[in-house]
Amino acid sequence: MKEEKYILEQFDLGSDRINASNVEDGVFFEKVAFYASQIDTPSVDVSSAWNDFSAKHLKTKTKVRTLNFNMMYRVAAVLVVALVTSWFLFFNSEQIHTELAETKTFLLPDQSEVILNAHSSVRYKKRKWKKKRSLTLDGEAFFIAEKGQTFTVLTSQGTVEVLGTQFNVKERPDYFEVECYEGRVAVYYNNNEIELSPGQSIRLVNGIEQDRIEFNTNTPSWLNEESSFVEVGLNQVLDELERQYDIELETSTIEIDRIFTGSFTHTNLETALKSITIPLGLRYQVNGKNVTLFANDEH
Repeated sequence: MKEEKYILEQFDLGSDRINASNVEDGVFFEKVAFYASQIDTPSVDVSSAWNDFSAKHLKTKTKVRTLNFNMMYRVAAVLVVALVTSWFLFFNSEQIHTELAETKTFLLPDQSEVILNAHSSVRYKKRKWKKKRSLTLDGEAFFIAEKGQTFTVLTSQGTVEVLGTQFNVKERPDYFEVECYEGRVAVYYNNNEIELSPGQSIRLVNGIEQDRIEFNTNTPSWLNEESSFVEVGLNQVLDELERQYDIELETSTIEIDRIFTGSFTHTNLETALKSITIPLGLRYQVNGKNVTLFANDEH
């Protein structure tokens, strides 16, 4: 290294040893060649250098993950429960429903007939029907039950049991009504039990039993596209009007807790509105699917 330093010091382009005469007579270039030949350049093993570089910078580490079998078992158990639940809900249960302004007729597995009123639903277990004739109703339906073992209709406000008969069950918010048209019907509600004969009915409003009303018709009026009411709150009447015509009523300026007796058709909205408003001294205004009710003295 000392010898190389000496050579570099002699080869100083910035020193005053270099002058025009030296360059012109070639002395300068001879020195350059001489001193350059005296410098030892380090020898490099290319293959070894590449291996060292690769080992330091290109080496990838493989991550080893251990399987958590406990977690796998939990996930598998959840999937099994989900599949079993889905099977019972979608393959073991049958559900029929109607939209607003729609009715539907269908047969149960024992050939009992059900007619669903608007915005209602029925749910039952098809595979177990022979052992237990039981269904859940939300809304209103007329039943023609085939004779056999007990036929049960479950609602959120009461339970109806028959052996073979014709009856109507209406279960709406804060309203529960059962009418017997043939045979005998047992009704269970609020830890009470009563039995109905043809022409008899029971009605609960806000969970309280109302005066019993007898009738002499063979089928509910709604099966003939008409809704009939005897001493029923106007709010229930207007709710039914909305269901049958798929409309929205604005009633903020009228008293809806009034009692109404009458009926309205399901085939013509104008006629239905007149059947309700004229006896009560009301007026109405129709704007598409929105209907506003107001008193006659309002402007």
